[in-house]
Amino acid sequence: MKVRIVDESVPVYPEMDPDGISVYSLHAGDHVEIMKITRRKGKSWVHIQRPDGQMGFVMGNTRVFAIRKVQLDQKQAVFYSEPSVEADQLGTLARGARLVVQDVKKVEGSDGWVKVVTPEGQEGWISGKARIRVLPDNPVENGRRQMIYAAMWLAGAILIVVYLQLTNPESQMIMLGYGAGIIGLLQLVQGFTQYQQGKREQRESKQ
Repeated sequence: MKVRIVDESVPVYPEMDPDGISVYSLHAGDHVEIMKITRRKGKSWVHIQRPDGQMGFVMGNTRVFAIRKVQLDQKQAVFYSEPSVEADQLGTLARGARLVVQDVKKVEGSDGWVKVVTPEGQEGWISGKARIRVLPDNPVENGRRQMIYAAMWLAGAILIVVYLQLTNPESQMIMLGYGAGIIGLLQLVQGFTQYQQGKREQRESKQ
């Protein structure tokens, strides 16, 4: 999971030892990826990786903000340059727009604001009341997992329907089997779509 450092300064250690010598420091606004959270000698440690690939450990009480990929789930949302309706409008985002949430700001007398970045790299703010849907951190792996579960669900539904057709064709359970099969098929399609989208994003990020 990618996060933004909130604390002003965070020492990074080569090992999970608070008495050791830090190799470098992270500062407010720096982006890192959380690789693993471990508990050792009663203390929590976070294994992190910087964008340049350098790794290390920070204390578990380090304050961070989770950077999440989201999708706009309403007809449209006005895109502002600053967290205020008086700020310049950068444009209008349409339903389905994929964004990266980088910050949230509470403003008295409003629903708050969400700082987002478009796929083109443009930063701006949308209202905190805008409906957004959080996307999985790893759509390829999530899509693959969803396809496997859906295939198992679909296979089970088919076996139940075939069994009932052979043993008790008048059973009302057959309709439930058909319903379960339809659900499995829909999940399979959804997982495949997510998998393909993730693969496309991976190709685009390498270009």
